[in-house]
Amino acid sequence: MITEARDCVLVVDDEEVIDELIQEMLREDGFCEVSHMDPEAALALFEKDHQRLGLAIVDLTMPKMTGVELAQRFLQIDHEVSVILITGQLVLPFEALTIPNVKTILAKPFKRQELREVLATFVRTQENEKEEREKRRHERDGMTWHFALYVSGGETRLSAKAIEDLNDICKEYLDGGCSIRVVDIDKEPLMGLQRGIVADPSLLRELPEPVIREMGDLSLREQALVTLEITK
Repeated sequence: MITEARDCVLVVDDEEVIDELIQEMLREDGFCEVSHMDPEAALALFEKDHQRLGLAIVDLTMPKMTGVELAQRFLQIDHEVSVILITGQLVLPFEALTIPNVKTILAKPFKRQELREVLATFVRTQENEKEEREKRRHERDGMTWHFALYVSGGETRLSAKAIEDLNDICKEYLDGGCSIRVVDIDKEPLMGLQRGIVADPSLLRELPEPVIREMGDLSLREQALVTLEITK
């Protein structure tokens, strides 16, 4: 089992022999596993059920969609999922080395023990990260979170939507313990320059430290929570 909430491994490989081998090994080691030989079907499953899929083992070269493309699509849906790429290629595409959720690349043919070692390392990392998140959560319980929203030209449709989304996050995940101040960089340009604000609207989490900048759409809730380090 990977974590209590994300306890399944998604296997995506168009080679039936490899697909069945990985599934068998995962079952032997007590993992919950889900498999699809079609990457498009795997993507549809992940979009629907990503909350319980903590890890995906993905072949790099497949028809319809490459493993790199699939890993990127997974990342767009859920920033917390990890990917192990497997490949028989000697030369890897540059993108495979730069996608943040790709944790390792395993060369085919691989031995069972090699995959087991990769999985064991992943599980240890997940457990350590979970402990660290729990530690930070306990430290932050009861703390007031301070946010600064930088806008241009006073209240606009975008800034009003950002404030609404942030208030929703505060109520749902932080028990309302938030302080939100709005800074108009047209009226206070020095504050914008000091903070390196380049986009409108931009949100800073000022407390708890460290300061974190979020320039994305706060309505993309999963992405915003990960960026702002707010645990559910």
